[in-house]
Amino acid sequence: MQQAIAIEKEALEAIIITNKQAREKLERGSGKAPGANGPYSQKTEVQLFKK
Repeated sequence: MQQAIAIEKEALEAIIITNKQAREKLERGSGKAPGANGPYSQKTEVQLFKK
């Protein structure tokens, strides 16, 4: 039982890490095409106009 709990906890931690990485990738954007998640995201546009 203890081992099953440990394995389950490890699996959940892996899922959390994967979700976190996926979220960070979406926030950064793919950088391939200008679009919703491209290099010219809303954050970048705001920075461009501030200069």
